[in-house]
Amino acid sequence: MTVYNINLGIGWASSGVEYAQLYRAQLLRKCEQTIKFVFLDFIKNENIQTLTENIGFKDDEIIWLYQYFTDIKIAPTSVTIE
Repeated sequence: MTVYNINLGIGWASSGVEYAQLYRAQLLRKCEQTIKFVFLDFIKNENIQTLTENIGFKDDEIIWLYQYFTDIKIAPTSVTIE
């Protein structure tokens, strides 16, 4: 069974909703339960992986609606300004 957590978006200043999801994730990981976090907002100026990693979510736990329909994988930024 997979437990899905649905949220509109995520940012650098996460709200209580994201922290509640993080606490839930920590408990479910201890129980070895499969979890997924679904984010619905289109995020155009940031890499969602950076935002989700910042709060403590694992890449394989994230489903970003835009990524889901385009097959773009959740991954750290690989291109630098240099």
